[in-house]
Amino acid sequence: MGTAAIRGALYGARLGAGAAFSRGVVEKLGVEIGRKVASGAALVKQAPSLVVEHAGAALEIGTQGQVAARVSEATFRTAMSSTVRGALSQIGRATLRGAAAGAAIDVVWAAASLVGRVRDGSVSRDAAARQVATRAVRGAVAGAAGVAAASGTSALLAATGLGLLGAPVIVPLVAMATASSLAMRAFDRRFPSAIGAAEPNVRLEAGASL
Repeated sequence: MGTAAIRGALYGARLGAGAAFSRGVVEKLGVEIGRKVASGAALVKQAPSLVVEHAGAALEIGTQGQVAARVSEATFRTAMSSTVRGALSQIGRATLRGAAAGAAIDVVWAAASLVGRVRDGSVSRDAAARQVATRAVRGAVAGAAGVAAASGTSALLAATGLGLLGAPVIVPLVAMATASSLAMRAFDRRFPSAIGAAEPNVRLEAGASL
């Protein structure tokens, strides 16, 4: 969800800064402009770091936890020329992508944890399918909430000038993680994820002695 959060933060800054939106506003958010964003090959070449890129936005996380965010020059210029309606539309798209990413993550984890239980018969296939579907919704809610929070935080920073504190790209990302966590906890309280054991497949013969 990182690149979706970066795009959301970029357009959030566009909304917050209004006519004052500029390279300086984006750079104060800790987002670098103009550098070539990561390519698919960079994922293999840069083994010490995790680099993810999508649609002109890239997020790099170093082995010591340091974070670098970048957007291409073309992406920045598109944001600069966008209207308020266009910026809101882009934030909506980023939020949808965050929802899709969150759903995919939760589905993978749910499926991986249930495969063994389905094979040994402790969980039925129907119960496992329902659990995976529930986790997909859970992930989507968390992903959407996280990207929306990153966008809103960026808009607030740009509107109030808090970007002068220096490289607060961490703030939108922390807002994303916090909102995602709160959304998952709220969802889990509303829809508990525990799965009961599979119903035993037992048939009694008519007239059998009990």
